[in-house]
Amino acid sequence: MPGTTTELDASFAGDVGQRPDRSRPFRGARIQAWALVLAFFAVLNGMGVLYWTAELEVSAGLTLLIRALALVVFWKLLEAECAPYRIAFPLDMGFLLYASNFLLLPYYFWRTQRWRGLGKLLAIVGIWLATYAGFEVVAWLIVPE
Repeated sequence: MPGTTTELDASFAGDVGQRPDRSRPFRGARIQAWALVLAFFAVLNGMGVLYWTAELEVSAGLTLLIRALALVVFWKLLEAECAPYRIAFPLDMGFLLYASNFLLLPYYFWRTQRWRGLGKLLAIVGIWLATYAGFEVVAWLIVPE
């Protein structure tokens, strides 16, 4: 029946799991979320190398802060990536993400974007490896042997 609520909802936002309308302003949020992930991994690996070169132990408070920051970073990434697809999250997303992030990130990337989403998951791993390798080179240049 033309003019029903479901038809209007589908015309405005699309169906759940469908590719989003390109005219929607989700691109900026996605770029910001990916920049946040890149900055997080750069700071995380940079701090790790600095602590290693100074031969210091990371304090428990800093470890807790890094875990809390990782929770926020990946929550923002999931929100930005899933917003165009109208994916609803559980009520306690923070706890769920903290407890099962190794399952939750691939699940939502696959659910919303299929193979392209898994490519983005590999991009996250690649960003981590690139920042890790980059700071290892820096540590190799800094520390005389």
